Amino acid sequence: LSAFNYALSPNVLFSTQMYQARFNDSPYYLGEQGDNNSSFESQTITNSDEQKYKFEFKYLLPWGAVKDHGLKGAFLPSRDVRNASPLASGVRSILLTPFYSSRALDVYNDRKEQAYGFTLGFDWDNRDRARNTTRGSHTSLNLTTGAESWQSEELWLKWEFQNSQYYSLGPLGDWFDQQVL
Repeated sequence: LSAFNYALSPNVLFSTQMYQARFNDSPYYLGEQGDNNSSFESQTITNSDEQKYKFEFKYLLPWGAVKDHGLKGAFLPSRDVRNASPLASGVRSILLTPFYSSRALDVYNDRKEQAYGFTLGFDWDNRDRARNTTRGSHTSLNLTTGAESWQSEELWLKWEFQNSQYYSLGPLGDWFDQQVL
């Protein structure tokens, strides 16, 4: 079950993804089977029950396309990429995503592995189009933390940084209308 980009206010969007699944005779790479030097054939075939729930709250900062067009600015099929300033161009957002994930493998006698946590993300989408981008950039930074039960355990932390730059090289004769590096 999923729902994407429901407007809770002029600057806040809500999305969710939830699933429960039963996997039969599926391959899992457990312990040393998942090491970089393990062989592909080294796997455990077992049944499992898995659940994943996440709820995303996205706050659209009132700059650039959102300042110029309101909530609609985040969904325009094409945008003017004016410059490389987050204050003047593109769509900036802050994301808070709480989640729960669990799995119970038959090989472990249905002992449930689980994690509760949340992700705090910062996103700047400064592309001219979300599909078939020809110029601009897209940058995101995500910090994710969680634990099995949030009680006396050590928390884990994962950080992710992504940056993509798009440069138009123009057409290539009659072969391509657009080339992008």
